[in-house]
Amino acid sequence: MTQNDVAPSSNRHPDLLTHLALKAIRFFASLPTSIQWTILTILKSILASSILSLLAIYATAAFAIRNGFRVPVENTPFIQFAIALGTFVSFAGTIATFTLLIVIIDNIETQFEMGFRLLRKTIGTLKPVSYKSRSRAVKTIEIAQWATKTIFGSRFTLLIALLGFVSSAATLIFPKTFTYLAIPGSSFIGPIDFAGKMFLASICTLAIWCVTNELTWIAAQAFAALIILLFMVIGLFTNDVYGSFLRIVRFGGGIEASLTFVTNDKGQEQAIVGNLLILTTTHAILLEKERHDIVEIPSKNITMFRYSSDPAWELPNYITTKQLKYIDLDIIHGTRSP
Repeated sequence: MTQNDVAPSSNRHPDLLTHLALKAIRFFASLPTSIQWTILTILKSILASSILSLLAIYATAAFAIRNGFRVPVENTPFIQFAIALGTFVSFAGTIATFTLLIVIIDNIETQFEMGFRLLRKTIGTLKPVSYKSRSRAVKTIEIAQWATKTIFGSRFTLLIALLGFVSSAATLIFPKTFTYLAIPGSSFIGPIDFAGKMFLASICTLAIWCVTNELTWIAAQAFAALIILLFMVIGLFTNDVYGSFLRIVRFGGGIEASLTFVTNDKGQEQAIVGNLLILTTTHAILLEKERHDIVEIPSKNITMFRYSSDPAWELPNYITTKQLKYIDLDIIHGTRSP
């Protein structure tokens, strides 16, 4: 038996995987464009939702540190599921909107080009007009067409789109700055509203740039997906956005709630009214309404959890910089040095 007859099985596996991968790529390439778009959008939405679901643990910790309560190291699967589902829907919706914009803008550009060609042809057949005048008119049309493509397809247009995304993210990270810079009487009702409208304007500008530069739909979608995912990650870690999300799904964020819980083995119950900061698998963490203390109640002891369908909300009056006073390396045997 020769050495070639005893080929190790490990050498066959890469060949088999390569063959299957090439076969899958060929099959995907043979599909209609609409089905390709649908498959890629679903896969990217699943990937984005998985990434944000994993990052939700760290976003929860950041939310707790910013608001001055214990970081819930216990699991929060309901919040992670809600974030994953919300990300999937919003990511897919944004990609669909972006693709629709590209189709509309591409159609408009095609109509304009047809109009330019028809106008040049019409001018060229005008006999009463001198040849010199017709040449100037045609040249003017060609310059206008070239200028339009140059401006919309330039790096400057891409820079405007990217600056729009940056300003949207900066508004979420520094909402108080937006409050100071807001123009009186403007149509924006708050930082999140401004960031959302700026994000939409940036998506439109990016779509114009992609169409003018004749990017393939796969390249345009991949470019937009990266920016959208980055924007979502930044939003997840901002206080207003994460708190708003918790309020929407009624898992915290400072919504006003009333809890009844068992206080001892005899089954005695006590009611507490406060603002729910977060609900985990093991605890409900509240900001007590009267004393403004943070109270943690084990979930197993809660007998009733009540809140209105349109609850008021409030977060602790706390700033992250206050955490610095707890950092002190000058400690001897557990006591502070004078």
